[in-house]
Amino acid sequence: MSANYTFDADLDTVLQAASNEELAPLVQFIKASSFSERLTSDDSFVRYYPNHARYCHVISAEIRAFGGHTIVNLLRGGKGPDYHTVVADVLKHMKIDYQEDDNIFELERKLIAYVMKDMYGKMDNEQRELIVSEVKQYQSNDGALVVKALEKGDLAQLSPKALLLLSSVISSSIAKIMGVSVSISNALGSALGQSANKIQTLLNMSVDVLYSIFNSIYEFGGPAYKVTVPCVIHVAMLRVKQSSCLLEYQKPCDPNLTLAHATSDEPSQAQDEAPGNNQDHAQAQDQTQGQEQGQNQEQDPNLQTNPAKGSDAGSNKS
Repeated sequence: MSANYTFDADLDTVLQAASNEELAPLVQFIKASSFSERLTSDDSFVRYYPNHARYCHVISAEIRAFGGHTIVNLLRGGKGPDYHTVVADVLKHMKIDYQEDDNIFELERKLIAYVMKDMYGKMDNEQRELIVSEVKQYQSNDGALVVKALEKGDLAQLSPKALLLLSSVISSSIAKIMGVSVSISNALGSALGQSANKIQTLLNMSVDVLYSIFNSIYEFGGPAYKVTVPCVIHVAMLRVKQSSCLLEYQKPCDPNLTLAHATSDEPSQAQDEAPGNNQDHAQAQDQTQGQEQGQNQEQDPNLQTNPAKGSDAGSNKS
């Protein structure tokens, strides 16, 4: 299995940045399949399980293998298609409109929007009010915008945190159908985790109701889609989370904050935020050392005569 692995930037970068806890649902989705599952027989899995991060490349290869046609995979030398093709194929089978030049972020957002619109349409009024009230906390309390996004299945205007909350609810709902446990609160953090748990608890959809919602997903393409679709949605949630964390890391771009860091007890962090400081600091050190050397030479006449002696010695040699 590992011999057939090729790096895929759209998938592997997400898996490599994920924790063991975040990778666990993907492993469970794959293990739950009776359709040509090869993960558990891989040497890396046998050696390192349950340290999923040590064989995330194998998880990547398995997801792509499930996403490709068996015969076509044989023609590829046992390798699955690239991940962008896998996600686009899921959208195609679910009759979700997309453009050929859509990047992976756009494809995943359209998938999340489609599934969320289907779920929202099957909720009662109380459930709808609940999900809107929770999501709007991360959308400047703009409940009208949230309702519009859910009804139309267009999440492009939602904030990264609002999108993360919705994608986590979808991922955990599919996991429930598959009999896989997903810890939302740990994956999302305190505030978002509490909102997600509240939504899941109060929605209280039975497995039968959830299955009816996602039944259309599985009726296309055969048993491989019971692995591909949950994995694709879970990876989409992880990508949104990682993107959201990156945005949080970059805020705020306040020069006063950078200056405060520079004068704190964390010099390395200040240097990371202002790379030019290293060069400026080095120049300042050179100037200081030059001034100190000049002062020493004025105080010690021997320091002034040494260069001349060195020059005379050089001329004598010549």
